[in-house]
Amino acid sequence: MVDATEDATPGGVTVGFLHARALYKAMAKKSVLVNPIDLITYSYPQDDPDEKIRVFEGFTSKIADKLGMSQHQRGKALQILKAMNCMTRLRTPGGGSPGVWILHYEPTAAQWLEFRNNNLEIIRVTMPSPSVQIRSQFMDLTNEIKKANKNIHELVTRVSELESIVYGGHDVRPSPPVS
Repeated sequence: MVDATEDATPGGVTVGFLHARALYKAMAKKSVLVNPIDLITYSYPQDDPDEKIRVFEGFTSKIADKLGMSQHQRGKALQILKAMNCMTRLRTPGGGSPGVWILHYEPTAAQWLEFRNNNLEIIRVTMPSPSVQIRSQFMDLTNEIKKANKNIHELVTRVSELESIVYGGHDVRPSPPVS
């Protein structure tokens, strides 16, 4: 869970920035250092061939879930990180394939304040109201419950099909005891 009170001051950093920094740190922990030549398949040229590049390959949604962020918060965090040039997306995730990101630098509060003050018209990052957050988390949970129910239904159907094959269409399970 992201501590929303850390570094928060009136006119200071926003919760959106704190989410962005937490997401970056978590991505950096799962990243690897690679040679630029290894990134040719991702079409990202580099000037210094000896310089190692920090690359994250994975799903930001899974990391954000572990941090307790909603989809909305993850989107804002990624927006901040891209706008501040903290990272560059090389491959968009989709179809079960992970995304690939070059991680340039971890954002600091001072960089965020300077960026925000110079780019207010470009990026407007605000923390949604508690009711919007709760609604977003409720929708996320509702979707997860729907997925779980679908999986349970599929499993019950498969078990029924297997029982039909094994028992020849007859239910030979013992009857419950009569009391």
